[in-house]
Amino acid sequence: MDLSPPGRAVLPHPSIAQMRRGLEGWQARHPDRIEVSVPAHSPNGLDLLMCRVTDASVPDDDKQVVLLTCTHAAREVNSTTSLLHFLRWLLGDSDLARETRARQIVYALPAGSPEAYEAITGPQPGNPCMGYWSWQGVMRPDLNPEAVAIAELIEREQPDVHVDLHGFPEADGTMPESTGISWASGISRPYVRRIAELMADAADEAGFGVRASEGEQAAGLVLTTGPLAAPYRPSTLDPSDHEALAPELAAHHFLHRPPNIHSCVYSYHRCYTLSLIMEIGFEQSAVAQLQRLMRVGNERWFSEPRPGYPVNHFGHGLSVAVAGYGQTARERRAGRVELWRRFGQIVLGYGNVATRGELTAVFAMTPEGGERYLAMQPPEFRPDAPMPAVAMVAFDDLFVRLEGEAQFDVPAMRAFMARNSVPPCWTFFAPNWPGPESGPIERGAGLRLFLPYATARIEQVLLDGRPIPESEIDGWSAWTGSGTTLQVNLPPGAVRHFHVVQCRYEPGAERPCGFTEDDWRLD
Repeated sequence: MDLSPPGRAVLPHPSIAQMRRGLEGWQARHPDRIEVSVPAHSPNGLDLLMCRVTDASVPDDDKQVVLLTCTHAAREVNSTTSLLHFLRWLLGDSDLARETRARQIVYALPAGSPEAYEAITGPQPGNPCMGYWSWQGVMRPDLNPEAVAIAELIEREQPDVHVDLHGFPEADGTMPESTGISWASGISRPYVRRIAELMADAADEAGFGVRASEGEQAAGLVLTTGPLAAPYRPSTLDPSDHEALAPELAAHHFLHRPPNIHSCVYSYHRCYTLSLIMEIGFEQSAVAQLQRLMRVGNERWFSEPRPGYPVNHFGHGLSVAVAGYGQTARERRAGRVELWRRFGQIVLGYGNVATRGELTAVFAMTPEGGERYLAMQPPEFRPDAPMPAVAMVAFDDLFVRLEGEAQFDVPAMRAFMARNSVPPCWTFFAPNWPGPESGPIERGAGLRLFLPYATARIEQVLLDGRPIPESEIDGWSAWTGSGTTLQVNLPPGAVRHFHVVQCRYEPGAERPCGFTEDDWRLD
């Protein structure tokens, strides 16, 4: 069957039927490495093909989960051929392929829109990857049986990473490549940008020149997801200073992108999945980049205590964060998703200026915790509401609210802070708007503190004023990376409305502060 549109030479690619025969042939040869299934059919009966690649001899509990999708924009068939080349490599016997199958489960859907793929047209009504998605899922399931299957896969497997591949159909064509940038959606960006950069670096090292044409960076523009209606007017400026500001913002230095929702954005929204887009100019470049991504999932990232993708914690860019609890990747993944879906009710805080060698952190884990102990009254959730401002609460006021409750040893917490050389007058909180989901934290949680010394040695950890032991199950654990991360591990049933974590540590490094008379010397 000639799949080439009139007047256009299309790169060689299999039909859906040919693809199924080829994938099932791989399965027949390596049943312990790949499983091929058809989770749905298109409205006209074409197969939605899915591959599950992993080492069947290794238990799945401690494996990372990766989702790879294609034909997001339907006609971009070199995304499919790139993924097939990657799967061919992943089934091989290289050291990296073997290690990846032992440590990860890779779900691959090489033609997410089967009918548009075979017709080689642009996005069709009901395109399962690109159109008809909302924050709640698939808007027209009658048009989108493939999208329903993808959404069910996302909900069931809660992937750690979701990569959607893009490209073009023309034979002997190419295009500027980019990784981690969605030209269709300004809100589709990976929250660990460094991973996208490592993938682009791998392509550059292989000679494909990705970094030089990398979208916003190359253009020197600031990304926005919509038009900027008014100039910036700092309230601290004197009225006379306003004359120096342009009456209107110049549009040429802002890169506008609509905040469209597609399957990658949905993965992030529902599961805190690290989601990113790839624009592919050469299939070999895509394979090199995906290989580099697999290596990230096999290694220990500096922010994590174990090998795997750095997707297990989130906060506000402050000194504290919350993380999924668990002894296996599967348990941590489920804990991460529960926390993420309830993140709107969690409030994190820390002493605004901490004494070197000490840190006090505060975690309101439920709306009741924020209201009872921080006197916070969050407004009713509105998707269009502006972000709330950072709040400040005096530690003395907080301790007064905690007194008399059996959970807290307030005298011990006060005694801990009395040793500080810097008076801890205030604790800063970054509150969230309440989200569409709320409720108790049932799967446990990790309460993380970030210490600015890679040489730190933990001396004492108090939870709600009481010492806790070192334990990855029910106590504290710590590791080095970017500084030192301390985590208090609260197993299922141990998360309360409110927690205070206090850590005393030996920095292990001298860092003089100030500028003295001796510092004027140049020799």
